[in-house]
Amino acid sequence: MTIILPMHSPIITSYPKHANVNSILVNHSCYETWLYNNHIQLHADYDDSHTLWLCFYEPVSRRLYPLIDTETFSKGTVINNRIDLIQLIMNSIATGSYVYLSIDVYYLAPYEVYQRTHFPHDMFIFGYDEHKGVFHAADFYQKGRYAHHEIPFTQVEQGFYSSYSDDNADFQGLQLLRVSSDEKGQYTFDADYCFELLAEYLHGIDTSRHYKLIKDVNKRYIFGMPIYDMLAEYVMESKESFEVARSLHIVYDHKNLMARRVHYLWKEGHIRDYSFIQQFNEVARQAAMIRNKYLKLQMIQVTDYGLKGIERDIKQLRNREECLTASLILNYNA
Repeated sequence: MTIILPMHSPIITSYPKHANVNSILVNHSCYETWLYNNHIQLHADYDDSHTLWLCFYEPVSRRLYPLIDTETFSKGTVINNRIDLIQLIMNSIATGSYVYLSIDVYYLAPYEVYQRTHFPHDMFIFGYDEHKGVFHAADFYQKGRYAHHEIPFTQVEQGFYSSYSDDNADFQGLQLLRVSSDEKGQYTFDADYCFELLAEYLHGIDTSRHYKLIKDVNKRYIFGMPIYDMLAEYVMESKESFEVARSLHIVYDHKNLMARRVHYLWKEGHIRDYSFIQQFNEVARQAAMIRNKYLKLQMIQVTDYGLKGIERDIKQLRNREECLTASLILNYNA
């Protein structure tokens, strides 16, 4: 038997947790209202090795999906109850649930570090072919590209039961995700909240205070526009870095989504000036240009002159977006 659940091209491709959820929600009637009321704030910080981590600020994204029903199992629960992992995954898919699980990529052939490096990671399974003995899974397998691959049952088992899979700081165990029905899963767009978050993004305000009841505040986080200064500085410090390329792609994802959000705001009557749509599209194109310029620089030769150009471009992007976002907020038709 073969069962493959629906997957679509995701709007956000920064991290697996963004790409996977966006891939399965596209057809939900409330997808746009949820999408545009979220993914507004950015945050960044340095880890203990001074590596830059820049991302959308979504502190409860692993625990709460308004349009998705979830069930979570620890690895210990699976082992102690002698649950057949492969059968659990197949049964879940057969009843309409996608499967997240923490694995050690050392054992999975599609990954670049296959049989070379033990590394904990979360994988997203959306189908299976029982005759071939493979799961269909989505992830960033090679060179940062989001793709679908067939992975043998045996490799998934090895990856899941490896002790290294326990070291995943972002996600552990196994989680089932079922897209809620249109009747059950409802989400209403809140324009006031959207523009409140846009103001926090513009002024670099700590958004984590909204989640204080359920999550402790990370005092190291930098929010909003100031992340551009961190990124520009990191470009010059790191010279040639995967983290810079990833961060520049997240910035592009953010601008691309912002351009779509502005079109939605105009369509729903929340802003009056149609010209904002074109202006934010231009900002998204500028962000894509900076990302592509940096990637090309890595392919040819990284020089201080080239990095200075990237640093200058990032600062110009900030200035342009800062002025445009301030004007957008003033245009809000409350």
